[in-house]
Amino acid sequence: MSYSQSKTWWLFLLLFVLGNLSQHGVFGATSEPLLGGQYVPTSDVEYIVGLTEIIEGIAEEPYHKNGTDLYKLVTPDGISLESITLSTIPTSVPLNSDSHRFKLNTLTNPLYSIYMYAFWRSHNGSGKESSTTEEKKDMQFLEKKVDDYGHTIIMDELNKESKYNSSLTADTIRVVNLWMGTVQSLYDSVQECDNYDPEYDDDLDFATFVNPVDKAAAFWFGDYDRGGAGTSSADASGSLYAWAERAKEHFSFQVPGNAFDANAQFKENILLLQDVMSNCLTKGEGQVPGEEIQKAADMRRIVDHMVSIMTVPMVQNLIHHAVNVEMGVETTNGFPYANSIDYLILYGLVTIPPIRICDENSFNNLYNITVTHAKTERKSDLYSMLTAIYSRLTCLGMTCEAVGTHNALKNEAEVSPEDTVSQGSSWPTCVDPKNDMSDTRFGSMDNMLPFMKIDLDIRTIGTLEEMEAREAAYDIFHWGISHRKLAGDPLAGVGGHPGLAQVAHSVQDMAEVQYHEKNLVGKAYDEATSLADFPDKHTYQTIILRQESELQDATATQRRIISENSMVTIDMHNFAINSLYEAVDNCQGGLQLAEQQWNRAYASITGWAEADPHANGFLMFRVARYLCKESGICDPATEDSKINGQLSKLFNDGRALLTQKKCEEAEEKIPQVEKLLLAVLIDLTAYFTEALSTGLIDDSDLAEAYGAAWALWPLMRNSSVDGSDVIKSNLAVIKGTPLVDGKDVVLNALSSFAINKGIDCSLLGWLTCDDSASTDLGTGGATPTTISPVASAPKAATGTPTISPVIAAANLTASPVVAASPTTSPIITTPTDETLGLNSDDEEDDDTMGSQDIDFCASGIGGGVPDALMGYSNTIDDLLNGAYKPTSNVDHIVKLTEKLELIEGAATFPDGLSYYRQKDGGISLKCLSKGSEWNHIIDDNPLYVIYMYGLWLGDDGDNDGDGYSNKMFDDGDILFYGDTIVMDEMEKSSGFDPILSAETIRVMNMWMSAITELYRAATICRSGYVKRAPVGFNPVDFAAAFWYGTAGDPDSLDGGSMYVWAKKANNEFMNQVNPPNEQIIARFKDLQEFYSSCRNIADDQREKHGIQMKHMVDEMTKWMTVPLVQNFIHHLAIESGLDEDESDDERNRMVLYALSVLPFISICDEDTYDDLYTDLISNIDSYDSATFRTHLEKLYSRFECLEIRCDMVGDSVHSDGSWPNCVPPALTDGIPGYSMTSDVAREILKFDLDISTILSFIVMEANDAALEIYENGRNVKDFDWPGSYIALESIKQPTSNPISTEIYGHFNTAEYDFTKVTRNAITGEGEFLLASPLIRSSSASLAFATIDMHLSSIDDMQMALSLCDTGGWEDHWDSAVAAVVGFTEGQASVTDGDDGGSGINGFLFYQLSEELCHHLGNCDGGKSIVNTKLIAAFVNGQKKLKEKECAEARATQQDIEKYLQAILIDSLARQVMLAQYATSMGDRHCLNAHVAKNALLPLIRPTNSDWADAIAQEVVANATSCHVNDAIAVYKNLHEYAKVKGIDCDLLGSSICAAAVDDTIEIAPVEPLQNTEYTPNVDG
Repeated sequence: MSYSQSKTWWLFLLLFVLGNLSQHGVFGATSEPLLGGQYVPTSDVEYIVGLTEIIEGIAEEPYHKNGTDLYKLVTPDGISLESITLSTIPTSVPLNSDSHRFKLNTLTNPLYSIYMYAFWRSHNGSGKESSTTEEKKDMQFLEKKVDDYGHTIIMDELNKESKYNSSLTADTIRVVNLWMGTVQSLYDSVQECDNYDPEYDDDLDFATFVNPVDKAAAFWFGDYDRGGAGTSSADASGSLYAWAERAKEHFSFQVPGNAFDANAQFKENILLLQDVMSNCLTKGEGQVPGEEIQKAADMRRIVDHMVSIMTVPMVQNLIHHAVNVEMGVETTNGFPYANSIDYLILYGLVTIPPIRICDENSFNNLYNITVTHAKTERKSDLYSMLTAIYSRLTCLGMTCEAVGTHNALKNEAEVSPEDTVSQGSSWPTCVDPKNDMSDTRFGSMDNMLPFMKIDLDIRTIGTLEEMEAREAAYDIFHWGISHRKLAGDPLAGVGGHPGLAQVAHSVQDMAEVQYHEKNLVGKAYDEATSLADFPDKHTYQTIILRQESELQDATATQRRIISENSMVTIDMHNFAINSLYEAVDNCQGGLQLAEQQWNRAYASITGWAEADPHANGFLMFRVARYLCKESGICDPATEDSKINGQLSKLFNDGRALLTQKKCEEAEEKIPQVEKLLLAVLIDLTAYFTEALSTGLIDDSDLAEAYGAAWALWPLMRNSSVDGSDVIKSNLAVIKGTPLVDGKDVVLNALSSFAINKGIDCSLLGWLTCDDSASTDLGTGGATPTTISPVASAPKAATGTPTISPVIAAANLTASPVVAASPTTSPIITTPTDETLGLNSDDEEDDDTMGSQDIDFCASGIGGGVPDALMGYSNTIDDLLNGAYKPTSNVDHIVKLTEKLELIEGAATFPDGLSYYRQKDGGISLKCLSKGSEWNHIIDDNPLYVIYMYGLWLGDDGDNDGDGYSNKMFDDGDILFYGDTIVMDEMEKSSGFDPILSAETIRVMNMWMSAITELYRAATICRSGYVKRAPVGFNPVDFAAAFWYGTAGDPDSLDGGSMYVWAKKANNEFMNQVNPPNEQIIARFKDLQEFYSSCRNIADDQREKHGIQMKHMVDEMTKWMTVPLVQNFIHHLAIESGLDEDESDDERNRMVLYALSVLPFISICDEDTYDDLYTDLISNIDSYDSATFRTHLEKLYSRFECLEIRCDMVGDSVHSDGSWPNCVPPALTDGIPGYSMTSDVAREILKFDLDISTILSFIVMEANDAALEIYENGRNVKDFDWPGSYIALESIKQPTSNPISTEIYGHFNTAEYDFTKVTRNAITGEGEFLLASPLIRSSSASLAFATIDMHLSSIDDMQMALSLCDTGGWEDHWDSAVAAVVGFTEGQASVTDGDDGGSGINGFLFYQLSEELCHHLGNCDGGKSIVNTKLIAAFVNGQKKLKEKECAEARATQQDIEKYLQAILIDSLARQVMLAQYATSMGDRHCLNAHVAKNALLPLIRPTNSDWADAIAQEVVANATSCHVNDAIAVYKNLHEYAKVKGIDCDLLGSSICAAAVDDTIEIAPVEPLQNTEYTPNVDG
């Protein structure tokens, strides 16, 4: 298409957008019929139909930029192709648009979570290693949020290096976005019906309601056959319908006249769904109770079936493009063969993810063939791919006949797979699994295929749990999914709807089965727990987690483990026993039913995957097999568990007896079955008892033990109450301390129970039964017999699990219940490291570490460096000649200093690099950076987050176009900044400098690792894990080993330790209060003892104790920072020619220490940071020595940002009269124009340092670290509790003053807590659920200033006034001033001008007022009028209080509050104006308006509730949307309030007074407030 044609397309599109779409949104409007009148929508979905036309435009658009613009084009209805699969709506999309009403939703759409899970676990996902466990928010695919996988795939296609292909781009958007949009709409329809109650839901506005069924139809049919040019042609239309037609053309079917037609099936079912939906939403008299529930169930069955129908064209396209690649076929639009590969990759990505649920290895191998190594595909790969796909069509919900045979393969595919080699056939044939499943141990089971796939439901539920999609997980538990009819199967009619697919069962159906009178298993569960239907209720609780649940704080991985465990070991177990007894009941009269019930019992403990000849199962058989392999007692003939062999024989014998109607004999088999299943549960419990007893345990171990305990202890209750209690109290512990009574007591209880039940103990691999053990722990008074695992030759010699929890506890594939994934692929050999690209030839450079190396680096408890490996030296040597005595083995850490010393003596770069990468005891110097784990770092180590923030913010930082994703430093992952800096130094163009390389490693990697270990110690203390850690293990020892290293003589300057490094730095300074090393030695000892004391702290004191230790670490790190600063000053002086000790590579030393110190300043003064970074790092080659004094003054003035003092650093021994003096800020200089007298208030000033840190952490997506500071403080010392901090969250709480208590009551009412908006902005919850980190940081900043600090200032002023007569008001009045102004705003500095201010933009009321006056145009001489009056009033109030003129002081306080509320009014007015009228960033301003509303409404309501209600109605924010309805209405009500409060219009910059007169708002320039907005560094 020529450029002129391109312009024609754009003109057509413009006319389409402005014309066709403009009707959308008219109340009561409906769309034109779809598909030539075959589907008639009941609501307006033209805006979705229009997306198909945009895709058609993309397909015809030859220019990359235009294609990208069309993808991002926001229609007048506020929807775009881009917005469909983005978890965060683009800022260009209005908040009240359809994009915000249509989003992929994990609550309803299970397939969305399944796709995310598969991509996360894929070769390109952050969870590709089976040992990886991450929170959902941290999961990535192609280094982007996994939630946005669709957008990531599309943008990768748009931006790929090869030639832009418009057709492929359009196809990508179609099958990624429109296809999943259809799926989402279908599942939304089920939810709409399920949630609709015709008796109570009277508020559904059918005039504006958009039927989700209509949405699905519009997504699929699009503009096909609507009368436009070519729209009835499958070749021309951009719709999914046309796409499916094109796919079918490449395939032949066994019965041509009756070929499966996905479009015909879709049309039939969407019409049926529309009919059921209409009935669901129709009220009528005489409706049968519960009928609406049946309608929802019917809809769910239809939708599940439709999803499999929609997947058929995906599979056909995958096969078609794989054939094209094999045959070298060009794509239909003439693009070269290489683009056929791109099509193969696309359809590999969009087709195979559901296979990950039922066969991990098949998924991995298919991903390897179709995606990772598609460019090297060979004919053998295509054969393997076809074989794997054919064998796993069941996982995708379809049959071979539905897919057909590709035309190019038809003539070669007549030979069966078994005869392929002998008869020379080129391609495999597709053979469906038989509905009558066959198990080699149990024989044929008639019609069992749908039932046996219950194990896939369990796996799906577990996957959704791990993806934090509880509601969707419950839907599968409730409705089922894997039993759905396969696409291509005939549909049976039920529920009055011809063609409606029948449902077989769900996990919940099996869990809530009515107990047979002889089923003692179910009764035992109910009686022991006092819960009727315990199996159902317990599993329901593990999935949904009610708020009061003990599992509420469990991780997503733990929830998966526990819920799967519950389904496998309780629900399926109980169902199996129940079905066996029901089978016996029907033995005489209903033999066919009896046999089916017996088969179902077997199926419920084996499952589909167990019966598949190429796979392993997921249920009880898998658990037994895992346990025998781990203990080495499997049957050597079958390599399977002896228990499984006996179970199969019992089931076989029993079924044979049933068929002979020997009912009583068949029934005798049931207790024997139960005894074997009990043996599995006992062995499983013993296994995890052993795992927990090692001390080195993790969350997965706790969850596994918890699940096993809950499956077993109720069944023990009748035999031994005490034994049952032992199991429950020692193992059913998810967050506390397990094995409180010790391992032996637990194993003794298990042994007693096994003996009591007559279990053959030779079947147990993890427990030795001892007849001398008491059969009742509550009687006899005998000492419990020590029980140890069987130590026979096949077992682990150590008596612990052969896959140690230390090494592989997180390896889900090694779990007997959770990750019982097939260990062998059904078709393809598991890829080797070479085929997966892990060999050295595939490395980007010589420095790249293989994934195994990185995993090994990250194996420490709680994210730190690992403990010494088993077999490593266990000697524990004193450090620093006995100055510090570790209780841990730290020799492997000391050896890192030895490696540094070797690097210092290295002659060449390769030698130095070799020492840098060399591992000892499982770690290396490189691992200290590259082994860092994001989750642990952002949760535990605030200094690491500060460094990442500062380096990212500097000239060398970078990120994605959204301004915050994928943060980089110097083109490397920001998390590994240390390694990036080290490698830059080692590989610099001027040559390898061994001394400076070693110093860089010391400063960047070792220094931060010591910090990490200290914070790790505090975290382990606080979490209670310290009680489970091995005796002697102490991360403080690790930190000390990093610091002291090889240092021996405390007075020696020899060696490469950090101790010696700090000592050398300190020798260049004088006049310190204490040498840093002296402080550090003493504090190491204190921290070591404090950590040890954590072991004995009661659980209810653990949190407080842990926080105290964290504060001790905060203080310690300040002293550890001093040597960095001293070295910075020293090398700044050398670089400036003021020190004669110039080194060979001085300029790079200056850069090194600038990189190590300046990030601290970025938190509280970005302008100073930027200036210093530019001068001392970016432009160091043009450094001007004349700037030395200015630079040093700036550093001195920002010592508070580093949390250090002048007397900690001292004065350089080289300083003379030309050097500036380091002078701590004086109290009288705290606030310009106001004399502060209170030390307490001086601390309050520093709250804005806490605020600035929190805001930075939010931007870094370190929400937990930000919340930690909000809840527990960081910079503001509490004089009442030495060693503690005052927290931001606490200061808003009123003291005993009745006036401030009353005011706070307006903010925190029984109906709503207005102050909660601050916490929500930090955590991203509530109304900020979908907000970006930048928006949340902006809103949190506003909330801190206008809510938290305002309430604090109110309380302090009221307390000061109450003390006017008696005295003691100074702390309170000064603190009120500090809460309004802050440290960064008020700090005086010799470099900051002559007004006494700091030159730093603050974060509190004072700065907000300055910004408002500049934006709203009411400044006086460049200063805020309100601030001038505010400071004058504070001064006057101070004067009146001194003179005890209390009435005048109170009047002044009222003036101050009036000025503060003037700021609040202007803030709300500006934000609502911008939210409603700004063309960009409306969502940010809307949420800021919401914050500003929360800050002001509680003050307005006591005056006039109508005004407050009116404002509340105009500014509305919730988890899914935010909108301002009428800014003028807000202005008018604000004006009324201002008049009553006596707030003069002259104080206000906003036009609320004018709006009250003429209904107009003056639109000020749209500029972000500085203290509420971070300006991102955006590429391009």
